[in-house]
Amino acid sequence: MNLSEIPPVIREALCIFSALRGLDFPSDDINIIFQQLKDGSHDVHVQLSKNYPSKLKPKALIAFRAGTIEGDTREHHDVLIRFCGLPDELRESIIERLYPESNVGSNHLKLLTSLMSHGVMPWMEKKS
Repeated sequence: MNLSEIPPVIREALCIFSALRGLDFPSDDINIIFQQLKDGSHDVHVQLSKNYPSKLKPKALIAFRAGTIEGDTREHHDVLIRFCGLPDELRESIIERLYPESNVGSNHLKLLTSLMSHGVMPWMEKKS
């Protein structure tokens, strides 16, 4: 997969996902969400949730906006699926190249501040 095949909004979503993983959040608690807006466009968010054993549905803790997609999202979904199917080493290599140019990569302090302001601090969570 070439970097040029990854649309900017998906690049940002993947970098946010990677930043949250780097803070020790489990990948099962991180979701990329496409939210349709009234004008037909879609906002893309990376949502951090917490699965509690006593609840059937995970609780959303915080969401980070990656950007907006105008029109159809199928191409963006396809890119995500193809990216997830790549070998680990290739995915990591792509993220290493994308991260410095991303909004989250150039301003990771904002991500940490947002997490802390919502009381979400993975380094304080008890490891099971």
